Amino acid sequence: MKLSLTCALVFCCLPLFADEPANEAMKPAASMVGTWKGTGWIDMQGGREEFAGIEVVQWKLDKTVIMIEGRHTAKGNPDQVVHHAMAVVSASPDGKLNMNAYTSRGHHTNSPMEVKDGLLIWGFDQGPAKIRFQINIKNDEWIETGEMSIQGGPARKFFEMKLKRVKK
Repeated sequence: MKLSLTCALVFCCLPLFADEPANEAMKPAASMVGTWKGTGWIDMQGGREEFAGIEVVQWKLDKTVIMIEGRHTAKGNPDQVVHHAMAVVSASPDGKLNMNAYTSRGHHTNSPMEVKDGLLIWGFDQGPAKIRFQINIKNDEWIETGEMSIQGGPARKFFEMKLKRVKK
């Protein structure tokens, strides 16, 4: 009888903790979970491309990782894909966040993700270039910027995306 009462209490209370990650280190990334829509721009070799897109961010594997899929198409032409990517955010046993990202063009990076002043920051080196992204999420708005510096030179913004949460 005691066991069934304990089980009933546990299952009744589980929904109260539905938004809590299984690993405490994942808490800073939890604000990303949801469906987001918006617009942005990216400087490519052929010039600046404006896009409209959606980011779908979900807990996976019993809230131990976050999966992100972003699909962005040319503004005004939903058939022309500008950027399509998928990433997995996880925490190592020592509590450090990591971003494993893939693009439809075959690129891949595995990068540490840090939390600094409420921002999620991640990046990678690509030849002589250092590429860094910052994600700022406040009041159901996601603003992400990307900067690149070449051989230690000044950073230049090459990417900006502004999204609104449309579903938690």
